Amino acid sequence: MKETSRFFTVFALLPLLTVAYAVSNPTMLGEATFTVYCDGVVEVEYTASVPSSSARVRLPLFGAPDHIMITDEAGVPLNFALEEKSVIVDSLGSEAVKVSYSTQDLTSKAGRLWTLSFSTPTTAKILFPSNTVVVEVNMVPEAFSASENGLIVKMPPGTVTISYYFELEAEKEPAYFTPLHMGLIGAGLTVFAFLAYLFLKRRTRPPPPAPTVRKSVNVEKLLEGRPYLRAEDRELIVFLGERGGEAFESEVREYFKLPKTTVWRMVKRLKREELVEVVKVGGQNLVRLKSVEGETGVPEGS
Repeated sequence: MKETSRFFTVFALLPLLTVAYAVSNPTMLGEATFTVYCDGVVEVEYTASVPSSSARVRLPLFGAPDHIMITDEAGVPLNFALEEKSVIVDSLGSEAVKVSYSTQDLTSKAGRLWTLSFSTPTTAKILFPSNTVVVEVNMVPEAFSASENGLIVKMPPGTVTISYYFELEAEKEPAYFTPLHMGLIGAGLTVFAFLAYLFLKRRTRPPPPAPTVRKSVNVEKLLEGRPYLRAEDRELIVFLGERGGEAFESEVREYFKLPKTTVWRMVKRLKREELVEVVKVGGQNLVRLKSVEGETGVPEGS
């Protein structure tokens, strides 16, 4: 009799357990922030309000996540299970759930032109690097602003498609100088030239060093037979060729506006192809083109 009573008690509680662990939808999805980087990686972050009576909630994902972090309103990490285009979070009575992760699924590249594309049920705030030039937007933005820290585009819910490219340092227009600036610069150059003349007059100039014979870098030869190389890796080879076959990693980061980890991965891929080598010079990494089939890839005398 006791066993029968216990069975009916558990059976009666089953509907309550099913309701408690049912997956619910968020009551409100806050504005989603998309931070775009020069290597195509996008960091996604948003906060969703969820029913406090729900134990589990399903939230949307924009692209396959990498390094995902999900917390409640107090910053406490929550357990979750990934699905194809969503994530099920054990909210456990939380009133808000914060989702943040990075993904490479939202961007694509053709030559120098990048395209950002995704669908969102809520307002999207997109942050681009300061050297971004937007070419095309598929619908009218809610807001658009630019500063020295970057470009901000606010888009309404729906399918978002933005085409853009990154302006290289050499392509930037020269700074505008007023007549006052030109006068000050001219006066400074005059004083400098006079002091230099007095200095050189009081000492004997040493003979100039003999010119170093350098071989030109045959970039086409280096890339021959490697059509599978990524576009950014080929651009790095061309950049090194224009620099006489070598450049510091810091120069590469500055020129391409890329983070340190991205440049490290580019150089590592080219090292595997035996196209470059890395040597330490003054505590810095110098990336140098290697020789290919007996043809020198770096200048002589370096």
